[in-house]
Amino acid sequence: LRFGQKAMVIGAAFVVTCAILAGIVFVKIRTDLRGTEQAMSAIAPAHALYDGMYGMQQHRELVVRQSYKEALKPDALETAQAAADAGFERVAAWETATLGKTSSTLADARSAWAKAVGAHADATAAVADHDGAIAKARLLMQSLDDESGLALVNDPVMYYLSRATIEQMPMLTESASQQAVVATRVAGEGSIWADDRASLAVANA
Repeated sequence: LRFGQKAMVIGAAFVVTCAILAGIVFVKIRTDLRGTEQAMSAIAPAHALYDGMYGMQQHRELVVRQSYKEALKPDALETAQAAADAGFERVAAWETATLGKTSSTLADARSAWAKAVGAHADATAAVADHDGAIAKARLLMQSLDDESGLALVNDPVMYYLSRATIEQMPMLTESASQQAVVATRVAGEGSIWADDRASLAVANA
């Protein structure tokens, strides 16, 4: 081959190599963008589920207060229940749109919540079922975290925002709500039981 022909062959090989590398980089960028978009799309349902968990905690407190014959505000129980239901609906909509179906974790959380808002023999049984439903909701929050990829985001702001919504805020509100339930029970009975004393000690440790 002449020098000019050799230069053309070398140049063509270089161009093909650059095109292949550019294609690989482009595919990687598109994949990363899709992952980021999916993670960002989960922020809203995660926040709605957090509000729903807060509604579940309020419902539990109201049930305990009602068991001691305290007069509640009209529709207070219904409002708290609606907040929880709305959280589940938002997660269901996100899972359907993103994954094509709803998860078994969501079904478990909804089933536990339906049991919690049903009839109970006494307040103790009602509280136990509320505790179980809230635990299932927290598992759903963790599942949402895994499904969306929120735990893997590289942006520091989004990462710490997601940690606050997924982990820290639910933990803090549940601890405060548990103490409120104990305080209500102590005030209603005029005494504190060993289990309640232990619960407060653990919460304050």
